[in-house]
Amino acid sequence: WARRLPDGATLMAQVWNAVGLVRWRQGKWRRAVHCFRQALRLCPDTPDYSRSRGRFFSHLALPLTDLGSWDEAERCYREALRLSRAAGDITGLAYTWGDLSDLYRRQCRWEEAWQCLERAAALWEQAEDTAGRADYAEHRGRLYADQGEIAQARDWLGQALDLWEGLGNPHKVLDILLTLAELEARQGMGEAASQRIAWAHPLARRLRRCDALVRLYRLRMAMARAAGHPLRTAWYGLRAVGCALLAIGNDRTRAVLRAEGWGMEHRLRAG
Repeated sequence: WARRLPDGATLMAQVWNAVGLVRWRQGKWRRAVHCFRQALRLCPDTPDYSRSRGRFFSHLALPLTDLGSWDEAERCYREALRLSRAAGDITGLAYTWGDLSDLYRRQCRWEEAWQCLERAAALWEQAEDTAGRADYAEHRGRLYADQGEIAQARDWLGQALDLWEGLGNPHKVLDILLTLAELEARQGMGEAASQRIAWAHPLARRLRRCDALVRLYRLRMAMARAAGHPLRTAWYGLRAVGCALLAIGNDRTRAVLRAEGWGMEHRLRAG
């Protein structure tokens, strides 16, 4: 029936794109890649559709980045930038520059990451978009965190947390709480980390985020070990294993297990 509509192909492409975003947020990254490829296949490759194709390429790069397909993700971001420029899509350009910065951050390409982020900042000055401001603050905070600028990281991630909470995005709130808790625990800020964990844990359960629960239990295990509590250490370790087994087929959960390496406690400071 969609083919009888004036923009039937575009309509179906938008449906695939929407499903892809849901799959990506669920941590089903490979399925998300399939959905975004379908969206691009259906969306006409003509100047009239540059804006849509730019968004689709940018979205496709998100799960590719998470899956470690960094070269392909970068090509998608570059194509998204080209199409968004052609369409005059300021918001699309800003999001894409920010997400490209995140790709470079994961590769420790610091100078390029900061350059992309500054381009995003300049574009966000032209667009009134609270989600965009939250996205920018989050990228900036994560970049500071990876470079060891703890005070700056906490400040920017705190700003992002407030903005995402105001926008009612619980998944983003949870992700930032996890990052802050891990960051603070590694710095020996046990009380601050515990407060983040107390907020994040019921949220992770409500959202059924097994990947987040694994991270939380692993963090609690590491903190208990650093504090000299062997029974708590063992208990939290078992809970982490249980949560991991419940969602072992989820791409995001598997990525957490690889990243955790089941041994982050050595990175914590005792006391």
